[in-house]
Amino acid sequence: WTPENGRNNALRINGLGAPRAFYTPLLRKIKIPNVSYGEDYAVGLALSRNYQIGRIYTPIYLCRRWEGNSDASLDINRTNHHNTYKDRIRTFEVLARQKLNRTNG
Repeated sequence: WTPENGRNNALRINGLGAPRAFYTPLLRKIKIPNVSYGEDYAVGLALSRNYQIGRIYTPIYLCRRWEGNSDASLDINRTNHHNTYKDRIRTFEVLARQKLNRTNG
């Protein structure tokens, strides 16, 4: 997660993990998908297009999973559905970054 390549690392992983925190004025400027899964990842990718993001590697709290959590003990069809959605998010983000690179020359 170097300053030069952190934004691209975000495209290679399947989520940004928790906790996530977004700067509210920037958050209000982007479109947030109205879905029940992966919207935080889409927001993180969109913000990382123009701003540096980082990752905390040291645990800062304990968490537990509970039945019904969005990614706990999913069947293969649901897992594939979630992965397909995140693949689409990444595709849209790559296209947006390519367009930005063409514009900025």
